[in-house]
Amino acid sequence: MGKLADKKPFYSILALAIGISGILILISTLLKDILLSWMLDTIENLEVISVLASILLFSLPAFFLGMVSPYAVKLKIKDVKTSGATAGYLYAISTAGSITGTFLAGFYLIPSFRISVILYIFTLVLLSISIGLFLIFKNSGNKSIN
Repeated sequence: MGKLADKKPFYSILALAIGISGILILISTLLKDILLSWMLDTIENLEVISVLASILLFSLPAFFLGMVSPYAVKLKIKDVKTSGATAGYLYAISTAGSITGTFLAGFYLIPSFRISVILYIFTLVLLSISIGLFLIFKNSGNKSIN
């Protein structure tokens, strides 16, 4: 996805990737019970079901979320001389978010809510971010803005 960010560094594509991720998480959440029931009826090996279900439910959303970092770096770099600092800053924010998310999920969200509710909230957050990016940068003529 870094190659696409190099070819077309537009906020609209970043927003689209985030929005598609949200939609795919919503679809996975809605289809998980049907998929898991079918797999339990069809496949006898629980380990195979676990791996296959994880791949089917999470690979596409993860693929599109994987586009966010390269795009964010590409869009925020103003000068090659400061590209390392810019990338480091964005990855520091990403790492802090990952750590916060891990503790928030483990100590609050999972004990307090059903997983489906958490995934619906995550979908709502991603779609809100996507729409926000579209609205903020809609007048940029689809150009990258630093």
